[in-house]
Amino acid sequence: MAASKAAEIQTQIRENSNDLSDFLKDLKRWEANIKNEDKNLKNINRLEKQLPPVRTKLNTTSKPDVGKKNEAKKDVRIKSYDYNSWEKYNVDDACKSSDEGDQSDDLDEEEQEKIEKERRIQNAIIEKEKGNQLFNEGKFEASINRYTNAITMHPTNPILYANRGMALLKVERYASAEADCTTALELDPKYTKALARRATAREKLHKYEDALKDYEDLLSIEPHNRQAISEQEKIKKLISKINADKKNSNMIDPQKKRSKKPLKRIIITEVGKEINHTTCNLPLNKQPLLTDKDRKKAEGNSTLSYSPTAVKSVKKLSVPSSSFIFEIEFKEIKKDEEQLYEYIKLIPTSLYNKLFSQCVDGLISPFIQVLHNCYLRDNLPIYEELKSFSKVPRFQMASMFLSQHDKTLLKKLLQSCSSSCSKVSSQDIISLCNEYGVKL
Repeated sequence: MAASKAAEIQTQIRENSNDLSDFLKDLKRWEANIKNEDKNLKNINRLEKQLPPVRTKLNTTSKPDVGKKNEAKKDVRIKSYDYNSWEKYNVDDACKSSDEGDQSDDLDEEEQEKIEKERRIQNAIIEKEKGNQLFNEGKFEASINRYTNAITMHPTNPILYANRGMALLKVERYASAEADCTTALELDPKYTKALARRATAREKLHKYEDALKDYEDLLSIEPHNRQAISEQEKIKKLISKINADKKNSNMIDPQKKRSKKPLKRIIITEVGKEINHTTCNLPLNKQPLLTDKDRKKAEGNSTLSYSPTAVKSVKKLSVPSSSFIFEIEFKEIKKDEEQLYEYIKLIPTSLYNKLFSQCVDGLISPFIQVLHNCYLRDNLPIYEELKSFSKVPRFQMASMFLSQHDKTLLKKLLQSCSSSCSKVSSQDIISLCNEYGVKL
């Protein structure tokens, strides 16, 4: 109990530190943008015309001229026939004043663009927070849409791509998740979250060598990352096992695969009798009518012989010898709930820790549904199954991303344990609820 609670607290602390680092990165980017904007405004002020200092006091005794007004002189257009004025016209001064006006207009446009860019960045942060909230609620598709909106507003923020990649992993769109994490790493090559998520996506796509390289890059940045170390060791074992299986399959002689049993000769016998073609050529009104006896005989000859081997056989399941074999068979039958139910019943609860470790992320939701829909239907005990599954490695991480529907089913399962299992104490039920993060 204490060990599981400590592990849960450590996981929560790690998640909080990651969220804090993301927030600080956004804050630093915002601070840099504000500093650049302030610097540009100072440069604009320097370009403005500076007035000379006041050196004398105003003469209060003199009367102000009422007829004079402080208005800017308007450029008077020279008449086409006023040749004397055209001779005095200074082209260089006119071009200079025109350039100064254009420069001030350009500065105003640049300032407006910077303000608009800052507004888009703030809206992107708001969309990201909404996406995070939807992700925590298990609404992964909705969170993907929010992250996409944020990316359109701020396409150079690597955190947005990494967050959308995590949501894509939850809906099993592994290729898109890999692409998003790659984009995030192009923007920030040392972003460890993007490395870990891309490694997970590549592992699901069976790109084991690429996933291993991602974990190596991650460990070069964070050498003490326990999760990355365990995942790296797991992939190394998986690669070595695949290479060994390929080597063994190449060494087997194809002739040895043939059956050594002698072939049986099958005697083919013709059933029925020759058709009388003379009656077929007669007109319909002159052909002899079939009697009940002839009709029954014809039906008997036309009936096909039934053979049990003609029916497609259901895949024969047995207890897997390794987690690699279990993962392959689980992917083949996970859409057939009844067959998955029979498969899980075969596996002793003592082997859960060994067999479920590699695919606990994808197994946890189907496992809960099988217990709810099949085990309860057949009045089978479920306490040991739930308890053993909670001891599988990486269970704590997988249980944090359960959907609301899965949590509802879990609550019903734990209520059933509390009411039907007389041998289980209430303290054990409470401990199991804490493991799954469910309150009765």
